[in-house]
Amino acid sequence: MLFAAVVLSLAVTPSELTAEGRMSLIMLILAIYCWLFTALPPAMVALGALLLLVLTRAVPQELLFESLSSDVIWLMLGTFMIGACMQKTGLAKRMSFALTTKARSTFLLLFVVTIITQVLTLFIPSTSGRASVLLPLYRDLSKQADNERFTKALALLIPTVILLATNATLIGASSHLIANDYLPTLGHERISFVQWLIWGMPFAFLASIGACLMIGWLFLDKRARQLNFHNENQMSEPMTSAEKRTVLVIVAMVGLWLTEATHGIHIATVTIIGAFTLLMPKIGVIKWKEGVEAVSWNLLLYVGAAIALGEALMQTGAAEWAVQLLLGGAERYLIHSESLTIFFLIAICMSAHLYIPSHTTRAVILVPPLLALALAKGFNPQALLFMTMVALNYCLTFPISSKALLIYFEEKPSFKANDLFRLSCLLALVYFGLIVIFFNTYWRWTGLSL
Repeated sequence: MLFAAVVLSLAVTPSELTAEGRMSLIMLILAIYCWLFTALPPAMVALGALLLLVLTRAVPQELLFESLSSDVIWLMLGTFMIGACMQKTGLAKRMSFALTTKARSTFLLLFVVTIITQVLTLFIPSTSGRASVLLPLYRDLSKQADNERFTKALALLIPTVILLATNATLIGASSHLIANDYLPTLGHERISFVQWLIWGMPFAFLASIGACLMIGWLFLDKRARQLNFHNENQMSEPMTSAEKRTVLVIVAMVGLWLTEATHGIHIATVTIIGAFTLLMPKIGVIKWKEGVEAVSWNLLLYVGAAIALGEALMQTGAAEWAVQLLLGGAERYLIHSESLTIFFLIAICMSAHLYIPSHTTRAVILVPPLLALALAKGFNPQALLFMTMVALNYCLTFPISSKALLIYFEEKPSFKANDLFRLSCLLALVYFGLIVIFFNTYWRWTGLSL
């Protein structure tokens, strides 16, 4: 009944929102309902919602055609092929054996994976890139464990930590750089790389460890907690030539990812070049047919349609309307109360991923009005910007909320949408509380205050 009431209210009100905007919001809510509470394939739901938007002329049909031209689609295409190369050559197994050498318990292994994922944040500035690098490791650990509960926990852990660890560094997400560039236009200095690291690293570490413990508590049963990954017969033979070629290509790819600003070649293009190289005759490590068969075409359709649904919210003005509605409702409380400002800021920004799936878009829409509000109320723009980005980095409720989540969502086996929803409902409270604690203690001690 509540779901029907929400849809009905959007259908008849408000007058400020266009008919196309209302239709976009209704389709998104319907899609979320189907993802959470029905057995319909996620790709079918996303594509069906997009087709209804096109047929009702809420969005142009070009949006449907362009949905599969996103750089994310090409990045994932290359990722699947490279993952197949790592599996076929045995490189993924070698990596997982190295990881589990000292991991004599499930919780210890999850902790090690958490730390490795956080470290990658300092070197690979793309959440999709980090998700791609860790995908072969996930597949092999899942195969070794042969336990549904462990696989579900691992599939949730990796993208969750990828997203939470984004807070650690200025280059953790491109949206950080975009938002930081707004400060000079207001006459204030940008937040430096070192300052962001000082504020963000401890928070990201504790948030990631908290997520690791919560996932273990929620999804591991007694049998899964007692899995023993220690293998006395570790791989001791030297690397094969195929493994060496795969490592060489991956190292070259990571190097190009890190220097994208210098050469201008997009991370997705680099990934496709790497995949193509590993599939070439003689110098490649697997056949072309094997690489193509390793691609999850169902996931690509889902991601393409999901991205288009997010774009529809932007094109129809629905996303901007939702933001203005929230800011308008909260502004009357943001007079000179630091506590109320923090509360509403965190709540608005943490919930933004529910109606603006794109992380960069969230920053573009929310940061300028919030910074203007900061100047009007006499708040510190640097502090408000940093806390806005920390709150915006929480995007775990639905698979559509993040590219990293989408990559692991369609793995077989993996987690279900309601598993992610269950985790997010509890983790959001912890994340919210952690921001409040850090603001009143560590961040204040290191110079971050409104």
